[in-house]
Amino acid sequence: MSPKQKALLVGIRYANLSPRWTLESTYTDVHHLREFLISTLKFRREDIVEMTDDLPHDDDRYPNHANLLKQLQALAKDADPGDHLVFHFSGHGSQKPDQNKDESDGQDETIWPADVEIKDDAHDDADNVILDDTIKAELVDKLPDEAHLVIILDCCHSGTGADLKYTYTDHVEIEPGRHEPVDQTAQEPPKKLAMPGLTGDKAASAAPPTMKSPGVGAVVVSWAACQDPRFTISFSNSGGCFVKAFIDAFHEHKDATHQELLQRIKVKMASAAEGHFEENRHRMTDADWEQLQGWWKTARTEPVLGVLHDYRKVLDTPVAQTFGGHQRHHLWPFW
Repeated sequence: MSPKQKALLVGIRYANLSPRWTLESTYTDVHHLREFLISTLKFRREDIVEMTDDLPHDDDRYPNHANLLKQLQALAKDADPGDHLVFHFSGHGSQKPDQNKDESDGQDETIWPADVEIKDDAHDDADNVILDDTIKAELVDKLPDEAHLVIILDCCHSGTGADLKYTYTDHVEIEPGRHEPVDQTAQEPPKKLAMPGLTGDKAASAAPPTMKSPGVGAVVVSWAACQDPRFTISFSNSGGCFVKAFIDAFHEHKDATHQELLQRIKVKMASAAEGHFEENRHRMTDADWEQLQGWWKTARTEPVLGVLHDYRKVLDTPVAQTFGGHQRHHLWPFW
């Protein structure tokens, strides 16, 4: 039996919350990724589950906390060795204090289901969320040996949102338990400069510089829109900046390694963001424009690659292999 290819694609707009939380590009991300998986990577339509919050609330695919958790568990439960799986999430994310002391920055990353509970309309005070610990425990850790999983996160605090062992961002490595100095005042654009589609997050990312030889296990790779301290950008007409950059970069170089694709995504995201700023230049005074430019120099969007095991080998592995695009060539083992 040939390996299966299955995907869970989630896009949440949060129209049930106050207008400040509404996201316009998330459904477009789901649509673009579905077509990308089918047309480019030969996934079957019937093997792709889509969860969006425009579905009836009694639909099993409505992305509330319970349904989203069930679908994550099902993705792992149905997996066999050699299968290629994809989990994508476009929506909001935040942080909560780490309870089990497994985060070097003292914060767990979260994703928001459609029934998230927000206290005082504050981004950093959300309940009924799904922790990165939960994603790892219910999806990553339950995969069989030699299964492959690609996680794509386009949300705030996405850099370490799958709780994988290694993170990598365009040649930047950070020792475990230590974080780069960050000017927190530069991480969020002033409120008066906020433009449609610009959202932010403020955690720290850590990447061990040394490789440990793993045992047999699943091949898990995550792609995140930004480092935890950075911002991700979405455009309502064309989808999230990250997802669009990911797909466009892959189409331009289908044999790209993970390192090559990461670099291409970074360039495309920066170009798209700067174009977005230029389009909105007329909305700002000269002083506001200078302030925005100063902030952008510090808080540039940095896509992040996360890997469960040997990230150095993954960097030189073609991305298509983790999706199952090269079924004749086995990614496992890559050390």
